Amino acid sequence: MRTMILRVLPALLIVGCQAATEAPPADRFYRVAVSQPQPAGPPVLEGALMVGRLDADGLTRERPVIYSADDDMRSLAQHDYELWIEPPSRLLGAEMVRYLRSAEIAETVVTPDLRVRSDFEIIGTIQRFERQIGRSGPSVTVSLDLALIDRDTDQLRVIDDYSAEVACSDTSMDAAVTAFNQAIAGVFAEFLADIRDSEPTERIPMSCGRC
Repeated sequence: MRTMILRVLPALLIVGCQAATEAPPADRFYRVAVSQPQPAGPPVLEGALMVGRLDADGLTRERPVIYSADDDMRSLAQHDYELWIEPPSRLLGAEMVRYLRSAEIAETVVTPDLRVRSDFEIIGTIQRFERQIGRSGPSVTVSLDLALIDRDTDQLRVIDDYSAEVACSDTSMDAAVTAFNQAIAGVFAEFLADIRDSEPTERIPMSCGRC
């Protein structure tokens, strides 16, 4: 028995060392890229439109892709090696700028980084940006709370919650990213339609800090 242990021990040590030195899975990074709209006539907003930085809470501020294995989405977790190239607030803000420029909704669409005066501003919060992998089938959910403010008159032109849920073609992360792009495009399209139909609806108090 002692001889057998001495023979087996080196092999076990080699296996253990190989397992200890085995590299973890490589990180994978994803971007969003939605289908761009076509202009539908002259700009609806005369002047410069600023797309402000979107706010987010908790896990949505971070780069790992959020998912839930529960059908009721009560518990959330982060993928260890599946990450967005930027936090979702920056990703969605940058993509919204591209989207609204393509739609030619305003004479100019800018970001806060340019430090120019704007006539209109979009503010918003990411409510949900999640992947669902429960027994009911893989899907993604995108939900944004968005508002359009006329900065010259302190009036609210548009405010609403915009949500889209899209089923994934399979359980892969690539399919999930494709579904995310489709969901984002749906949210943006609905918001764009509301901007095109918008009229000033109410006045924002000067104490709100956004004037």
